[in-house]
Amino acid sequence: MRRRIAALALMAALLLGLAPARAEASGVLMGGGERTLYKLMLTDGNIDEALADAAVFGNEEFARRDVRSITFLDSLEDAPSDAWDVSAAGDASVLAWIANGEPEYHLTIDGEGSLIAPDSGMGPAAELYIAAEGGVVANPDSAWLFSGYRSVESIDFNGCFSTAGVEDMTAMFQNCESLTGLDLSGFDTGAARDMFQMFAGCSRLASLDLSGFDASLVEDMRGMFYDCDSLRELNLSGLNTGSAVYMSEMFYGCHSLEGLDLSSFDTARVEYMENMFGDCGALARLDLYSFDTRRVRDMSGMFKFCESIQDVIVSEDFVMNGRAESMLDYTPLKRDA
Repeated sequence: MRRRIAALALMAALLLGLAPARAEASGVLMGGGERTLYKLMLTDGNIDEALADAAVFGNEEFARRDVRSITFLDSLEDAPSDAWDVSAAGDASVLAWIANGEPEYHLTIDGEGSLIAPDSGMGPAAELYIAAEGGVVANPDSAWLFSGYRSVESIDFNGCFSTAGVEDMTAMFQNCESLTGLDLSGFDTGAARDMFQMFAGCSRLASLDLSGFDASLVEDMRGMFYDCDSLRELNLSGLNTGSAVYMSEMFYGCHSLEGLDLSSFDTARVEYMENMFGDCGALARLDLYSFDTRRVRDMSGMFKFCESIQDVIVSEDFVMNGRAESMLDYTPLKRDA
């Protein structure tokens, strides 16, 4: 009887021109960011290089540095026979595979048109696909998930990567230095508590829109955009930072940023702001009127090396109770007596 009802319902849907609903994502991607980093620390003193050399989701045939693109899919239909299990449960509900795994070779020609080395300039060509029926569910521990994929030029989530349960986003995209853009409009960050160095070292990222981010539970935002050297447009409007305690070096080294809208920032619980805007050499003006710094213990070097800054707007809640040495060093600003 149940089968007959289901069949009739499907027939009615087809007659009405309604497409069957997409299956709900159920495959959880493997995590273990902290364990991965700890293991690398034991074997290699240079963590950045160790991560770049690390295996792609446990597959020792490929290193993270060799991957050029990452694409998420909501079906296993196209998974090849050499796809491997990357599910947290080990039940093959999430599979990964590599296409075009052979490296590209670029000829090096001198000024006279002579061939110097036929095998120099080897470039990454691997295309990484990650898929599950209905979409991929991100692990609650997604720390360092894409860190070290320094050759990746694009990450396409395609609306089938659920981050609703992710608690740890530490260094999630750290040192993705070839990324020029990143669409995170589908990210649900409501459960996230840690965004430490989330985008640090994304040196070619030109723009980033995080207006849809919910950071209401995030406590650690240290170095979140550290050394995002090419970042010119950063949309943080609507970002709720009411739980944040750590904002040290949050924008440090964002040399191309000329302006920032931080009007949505709630800093009432923040205790550490040292070097927060340090080395943001293009910033000319900052409106920090919403900043409440009465609980801040350390503001040292907060604007250090902001060589172009002419104006910082603050309210009476912007007080300096803790460390504030070198706060204005190498800036045109002068601290009032």
